[in-house]
Amino acid sequence: RLTTKFYHTIASLPDSIATQVDDLLEPYGDTPYEYLKAKLLERLTTPVGEQFHALIDSHPIGDQRPSHILREMRRMAAGMVDLNSPFFRQLFLNRLPANVQLVLKATQTTNMDDLARAADELMITSNSVNAVVGVNVPSEMTELQTLLQEVADLRKQLHRLSVTELQQRIPRRRSLSPSGGRDNRRRTSSSPVRPLCYFHRKFGQRARRCRSPCQFQGN
Repeated sequence: RLTTKFYHTIASLPDSIATQVDDLLEPYGDTPYEYLKAKLLERLTTPVGEQFHALIDSHPIGDQRPSHILREMRRMAAGMVDLNSPFFRQLFLNRLPANVQLVLKATQTTNMDDLARAADELMITSNSVNAVVGVNVPSEMTELQTLLQEVADLRKQLHRLSVTELQQRIPRRRSLSPSGGRDNRRRTSSSPVRPLCYFHRKFGQRARRCRSPCQFQGN
């Protein structure tokens, strides 16, 4: 990314500055853009160097709107850099977040005011998404992860409670049948069947005859 930034800057330099860095047209070291920036500042006069340093400083814009940054850069660059040059356009893009740069570099507009307005809209959208998802805020990400973990734990607890309750209900229902069967068998075994003769089996109390062995209750 730093090498790409270096080449963008070299290609966008106005002639008045490019002539002073014709020996720096190839990237040097691991941080070619920072090296180029330092050499540019060395070769400019002190007042212009300080002004140019403030202009090319690519520190994050923070909460400022890109359109406000553009007005500030125009004020600093007045009389030093062509405000409609590709170089000035690149300096402005360097101040923006990487995701906003990626979108704006694909646009063909050369009007800096239109570019700044588009950057404002992209920043608003980007900040809204980050506020919801918490991508750029570690503390919000931590809170979101904690909340998700708590929800997952609650689901596990509810699942365990449901399974436990189901297991407790099933044995009680099953125990009714065997115990009831045993009680019935006990009741049946406690009252043995009395052997009856042919006449009492057929006629019951109306039987006029009886033949042993017969244990009819009326005998």
